[in-house]
Amino acid sequence: MLEALRYPLTPAAQASLIRKRPALMRLFIKIYHRMPIRRLVDGFVGEIVALSRVFHLWKERSRVPTPNWDELEKRFEAKVNRS
Repeated sequence: MLEALRYPLTPAAQASLIRKRPALMRLFIKIYHRMPIRRLVDGFVGEIVALSRVFHLWKERSRVPTPNWDELEKRFEAKVNRS
């Protein structure tokens, strides 16, 4: 989506690695989410809501389908509504 809106991906080498090795990226994310430090790095609810608002604006402008983000939002909303 960011590329569709002409935002440069920085660092470009990192973006290239993610595209070329999606399985490796999934592994890194899986490992990260099992680590206790994640709690200190993950965003607070207010930050996540603000990010979501901006993301929706970008999504409307770019018209890029985001099925994974949509599913993530559904899960987040369900979790927040349970609390």
